[in-house]
Amino acid sequence: MPARLSESFILHTYPFRESDLIVSFFTRDQGKLRGVARRARRPKSNFGSGLERLSHATMSYYQKENRELVSLNSCGLVHSQFALASNYESSVALD
Repeated sequence: MPARLSESFILHTYPFRESDLIVSFFTRDQGKLRGVARRARRPKSNFGSGLERLSHATMSYYQKENRELVSLNSCGLVHSQFALASNYESSVALD
């Protein structure tokens, strides 16, 4: 399947292997998806800070038919929710 480009909200990230992340994100057209961001934990990754929790980002990914996880190519940050995530009461309510 060809690569898709979609605006999404990052819900959660989990460490996977040595330098990879599993990212749970929500898109308007596909709903909730989970994907693997290869080499995302390295200092010079192409994801940058776009994979922070509650961030609004433009995700580029592709999905194969029989796979549960999509493969993330890149992520561009549209709007950061860092101020909202730093407030404890708001973070607990959103979780």
